[in-house]
Amino acid sequence: IVEDRRRHRILAEQDPGQKPRYDELRRQAQRVIRQAKRKHLEDRIKEMETLIRANESHKFYQEIRAVKKDINLPHRFFG
Repeated sequence: IVEDRRRHRILAEQDPGQKPRYDELRRQAQRVIRQAKRKHLEDRIKEMETLIRANESHKFYQEIRAVKKDINLPHRFFG
């Protein structure tokens, strides 16, 4: 989807009639990226829950720090 979006962006710049297709692909790509990010964070949260249940508090807080750091960084899931 992301590669199609890139290809259609170039086409939309050359031909304004392609803009609606580009807009739709852009929305789809953003939706996929948001879902992937949400799933990634949910997986990390589940991992943190298992750490706290296993009394691995040091690893738990290390993971919290890593997640907080990752949230502020821009993500590029699809290159």
